[in-house]
Amino acid sequence: MGKPWEVSTNGEGEILWNRTIGETFAVIQNNRPYYVELQTQNVVDNDMDFFKQLHECVLTQCSAELRNIGLLQLFDIVGVELTDCPLVDFGDIDYILYRLQREIQVQYVTRKQNLLKTLYTYIANDKRDRDDISFSLYGTNNFNLVWEKVCADNFGSVLDEKVRKLPLGVSPEYETKKNDTLRSIIDRPVWHRKNPLVSDRNVDTLRPDLICIYPCNDQMDYCFGIYDAKYYRIDFMKQTDSWKVTGQPGVGDVTKQYLYQLAYDDFITKQGYKYVQNMFFCPQEEAESDYGYVEMKMLHTLGEKNLENIAVVKLSADEMYDIYLANRKIENISKYIPQVGQKRVLSQNFANRMMTYLKRINQFSRVAEEKLEMKEERGKLIYPKQIKRELGAKIIYDAICPVASAVFYGFDPYEKVNGNMVAEDVGNSYSKCDQIADVALKIESMIKELSEQELRDEAVFRVVLKNCFEGLDDINSMAEGKSLDKLTDKIMELIGEVYL
Repeated sequence: MGKPWEVSTNGEGEILWNRTIGETFAVIQNNRPYYVELQTQNVVDNDMDFFKQLHECVLTQCSAELRNIGLLQLFDIVGVELTDCPLVDFGDIDYILYRLQREIQVQYVTRKQNLLKTLYTYIANDKRDRDDISFSLYGTNNFNLVWEKVCADNFGSVLDEKVRKLPLGVSPEYETKKNDTLRSIIDRPVWHRKNPLVSDRNVDTLRPDLICIYPCNDQMDYCFGIYDAKYYRIDFMKQTDSWKVTGQPGVGDVTKQYLYQLAYDDFITKQGYKYVQNMFFCPQEEAESDYGYVEMKMLHTLGEKNLENIAVVKLSADEMYDIYLANRKIENISKYIPQVGQKRVLSQNFANRMMTYLKRINQFSRVAEEKLEMKEERGKLIYPKQIKRELGAKIIYDAICPVASAVFYGFDPYEKVNGNMVAEDVGNSYSKCDQIADVALKIESMIKELSEQELRDEAVFRVVLKNCFEGLDDINSMAEGKSLDKLTDKIMELIGEVYL
């Protein structure tokens, strides 16, 4: 009696032409038929049936192991159950390996040979694991990269967002970079050689971990958060007469974090962000948002720039991983970040010094004067659009307005001024406010161009003020007589305390 056989498509046995012609389609080319699905007669080999069932058993066993440790769900893999036959039904392990090794030696079909070798490796390792009491751990030695990824995703980092897609739009100074990302606008070092005269600017630069931009109050003032995910366990140990910090990042990490803010300082100021934060995010079992901070005085005050000290925020590791694995984003960032780490952004250089002066030197007299002369309690100051982003000009504008109130009858630079004013007076107030804003911009520009000696010279400064008011018909009377004297005194006092 002959061996049993079966029909298969494109098998290795004899071609059954009657079945092929009668049951499949041919491709006709040059009036000749070509059959691409040949029906063949294959002898059923009990050995092949053994390996087929062994293959099904191994696949089912692997699927069960992945299911038991939760990897099927984690990686969204579909499990298989091809047989309920356990591996022991095929004989002991040595016998199975012997059968596989013998088949590998006589099998010349590459795909089948690879499959047999894979089965052999799996079963041989399974035997070795049973005989060996050791175990292996699989993971990463660089878990800090995992923590960085988790924090960036959870807090919604915008490092790779284009400037034009950020909440406050694009300031005129960054119009040419509106299609650049926050990551790419950081300055790069440029290397030069003198002979020959060549340079290379395509080199690596600072790489912050994550940047978050979010509204931090009901007025929709935005905060620019510069965060660095640090996989460190910072702690303080009690010594005999002091405390010692342990597990902290190195000085290189601290200096880099200061430099991240310095790198974005110009962008933050010109884009109009009201607040800035600089923080380390460290994992801990329990969250501790207001843990502490690190300070490096020589970088905290760098020339005219005041950089934020770096707050240390402890985040609950379990909560962060749960949020990440659930593919969610943190919506209320202030829940995880201390308010004390949020500092108002001041324009640097001259404007910054003026703000310091107004707050420190002249705060009480200024408030009293404005309430007396400008009726501050009646509403908010009207800031024309051309000085909305110019802090220095806004402060000069504030100093000019009391003089204008004394010069012009019915002039009140406040939004809620309708009281006893006629329509013409209201219209004139808005026109005068607009021209005063232009003058404030001119004065700020001239101050930056004058030398220290010229700024101390009252005669020179009177000429500068008169020139700034030229051509502004609605307010040029302010640059005459006693009004000019009062205006000169106010602006020179401001400059003397702040700039000189």
